[in-house]
Amino acid sequence: MQQPEESNSDSLSPSKILILQPGSCNIRLGRASDPLPRSVPHVIAYRCNHQVRIYEPDDTCVLHQYSQIDKKQKREEALTEMSQYIKLRRQALGLQRTTVPPMQYIEFNSSFEPATSQLSSEIEWSNVKDDPKFVIGDKALYVPPGSNYQVYKPMKHGQLNVGPHQSLQRLMDILEDLWSQAIYEMLEITKEDFKNHHVILLVPDITVRLHLKELMNLLLIRMGFSSALLHQESVCAAFGAGLSSACVVDIGDEKTNICCVEDGISNPSTRLTLHVGGSDITRLFYDLLLECKFPYRDCKREDRLDGLLIEELKETWCHADLTMYGVKVNDFQVIRPDRPTMTYTVKLADQVLYPPLALLYPEAFQLPDEPLIMWQDSQEPDSEDHLDESYWLETSQSKPSKGGQEKEKSMDTQNTFEFEEKPNQTISEKMKTWPIGSVPTLTEAIHRSIDCSSSAEMRKKLYGSILVIGGGYAFQSVATVLQAQLYIELPAIFQKPVDAIEVSSNPRDMDPTFVAWKGAAVLSYLDTTQEMWINQEEWVVSGVRLLRERVAFCW
Repeated sequence: MQQPEESNSDSLSPSKILILQPGSCNIRLGRASDPLPRSVPHVIAYRCNHQVRIYEPDDTCVLHQYSQIDKKQKREEALTEMSQYIKLRRQALGLQRTTVPPMQYIEFNSSFEPATSQLSSEIEWSNVKDDPKFVIGDKALYVPPGSNYQVYKPMKHGQLNVGPHQSLQRLMDILEDLWSQAIYEMLEITKEDFKNHHVILLVPDITVRLHLKELMNLLLIRMGFSSALLHQESVCAAFGAGLSSACVVDIGDEKTNICCVEDGISNPSTRLTLHVGGSDITRLFYDLLLECKFPYRDCKREDRLDGLLIEELKETWCHADLTMYGVKVNDFQVIRPDRPTMTYTVKLADQVLYPPLALLYPEAFQLPDEPLIMWQDSQEPDSEDHLDESYWLETSQSKPSKGGQEKEKSMDTQNTFEFEEKPNQTISEKMKTWPIGSVPTLTEAIHRSIDCSSSAEMRKKLYGSILVIGGGYAFQSVATVLQAQLYIELPAIFQKPVDAIEVSSNPRDMDPTFVAWKGAAVLSYLDTTQEMWINQEEWVVSGVRLLRERVAFCW
């Protein structure tokens, strides 16, 4: 194990503190002294012994389609409801909507022929002629088709991608390679120099304690950082936005996390995760493009680069501004390695509105028939953590007396345990009967989360500070649409005490994808943060007990 340098005033300077925010799609990393983080695709491609098929499906193919034939009718009904919603909202805004016959733009799109550029593409396949053990980020996404490299995504739905074919320890090996290489490529810090740096890791609000313990072991023992600490994304986001209390709605590529931060603390009873996000919006957008006779006819669902193209077009064209209507002409280029650049033109109408609005009508996504909702559930017992729930359960049970009669439970211990458990049952009671294979609308989930907050006064404060962040929902005017819909759906019991509903999607004119990272950077400067660091020697001696003592959230 590498020995950290002696603590001194220079060792905790912002330039020596690294902040990592891993996600399903990207990992954001940088020094605390940097104005903004670097963003790297959170993928890695390992050399394998067999040749991978040219279009072998993997988790990076964002256009893959769920086989949900029985849900097509519900999808059509959801799209019809969205069309009616758009029409009514425009009428309420006093706008005259001009009906555009679909054939007006479908005929144009179906007959359009692309223009071919004589200039060769500047994009190239990743150079893997030297057979490196692995490549990461964009290099992993651009490994040549048919090469002997398999692409992996270490996170899924915002959590570690542990499953039947991926053990937790194997995943730690992947993260060690990926994070170490990303830090070297982006920040020019070698693994040998990690012992002179400290690291802050941002984690989701709904977590598995065993995963957090392994991540700390990864950072301190395997990667060799001098010290490390964990921060919750929602708390960092609220801090980055300058708020002490807020309902944080973090919409990423594969998940939507909703949590209420109350006076700087994440309330466990309000935590909710929906397995729907930006990639589902991308798939819906592609389906709508196909219905409009998308002129790029060679686009394939199983092609990773085509998926990246559709994602780029979604981010460029889609919006939630209901004042913009009519047919719009859009130009785009298909740039592929070793191929001439093709220029296309496509005409679209309200198809650019439907994808962002679909979170209000989730049946349009045709989601798979599996559990799609998570809340903070009870944790599995950890033999190294002598103060977890199983310990309290065991110690709260009285031992049999000599006469065979059981003594009464300790009232203090029993009441303490019940108090810790009761908040976690609130959100589960509201959501446990939800049908498998579906999710609530985004606004309904926000209402349910705020309803589980600690008091009526806090609910009033939370409705006035709803923070929408993340890269999966960075569309124009989404805050306006959500704010109006939240007003419409506001429960009658809250209408009188709630003065106003305020939704912000770019606090302080900041990119919503960087709010949580920036909040962690600011938190690293605070004196109170200095008490939360865990160094290598302490971790080796005390282990997971230090997390219970020092993390700034309920362990």
